[in-house]
Amino acid sequence: MAARAPLLGAVLAALIAVCAVLATWRSAPRPAVSPAGAADDSGGAHTAGSTGPVELAGPRGGFPTLDPADPAEVRLVVGFCADAGAEDLAALRHAALHSENPLVVGNAVKALGRLKAVMGDDELLALLDDERPRVRDDTVVALGNSADPRATTLLVPLLGAEGRAQRTLVIQALGKIGTEEARAALEQFAPRATDTERAFLRQALADH
Repeated sequence: MAARAPLLGAVLAALIAVCAVLATWRSAPRPAVSPAGAADDSGGAHTAGSTGPVELAGPRGGFPTLDPADPAEVRLVVGFCADAGAEDLAALRHAALHSENPLVVGNAVKALGRLKAVMGDDELLALLDDERPRVRDDTVVALGNSADPRATTLLVPLLGAEGRAQRTLVIQALGKIGTEEARAALEQFAPRATDTERAFLRQALADH
């Protein structure tokens, strides 16, 4: 028993030392941890895994980027175009004509259509013949969104386009315009339409 006394003493001393370390650690100040997405003093917002604030662009802050590099920038572009107003026409037009990214161009031109700023602008109308299918399709949508009767003469020839997807968009656009000329063109196209296109034709003709 006497031989074990030094060993027990050493173990007890080790336990006391560990307890002292733990007490010191618990009393030390902790750095504040911000929840994901909490705003910092700079006015930005932190997201989970980010190393700094993410700058959020609004319709009055200038077009976010002509070449989005990640999903976050794509969301900024789409949001900007969806919320844009008359004060953003110059930024939208610049993006539509100078970006090489079809997503940027398409969203910008659709916003311009919604704001009635495509018809009468030859450079924007030239996007109907753009080599990028998405840009061509979104320009058709823009003309429909504008509901400008003048767009009818530009859209009717596109009912003969080879791309079925674009023809469907043209049908919808002419339906939104809804003039007698647009309706007559849709009715004339009906015998050549596919079953899917006929469904869109019925909807377009029923809208007015």
